[in-house]
Amino acid sequence: MIALASPSSILWFAAVGGSLIVQATNGSLYSSVEFLTGFFFGGVGWCVFLITMTTQGQRLMGRNFIRGCHLVSAILYIYFAVVVFSDGVKNFDISLDKMLHWR
Repeated sequence: MIALASPSSILWFAAVGGSLIVQATNGSLYSSVEFLTGFFFGGVGWCVFLITMTTQGQRLMGRNFIRGCHLVSAILYIYFAVVVFSDGVKNFDISLDKMLHWR
């Protein structure tokens, strides 16, 4: 599910994951299947853990705490989006300026 929400994780796994699998196995089909099975069940276990912790946290802390966490998360998301966007605009302006005044 995380990969659906963030395509960059698919790209990361395609770029880095392949080399990790090669280094973690001896190259045989059995060791590759063993690694991928452990990776899959580790991911499922991590998701179950997060879901359980979130559910328990919501019960213990209450709705207002969760809403506050959502608000803080939204503010941080907007902040980082503005930082990344403005940095991209600055880099684009510098690149465009270099292209126009290349002499």
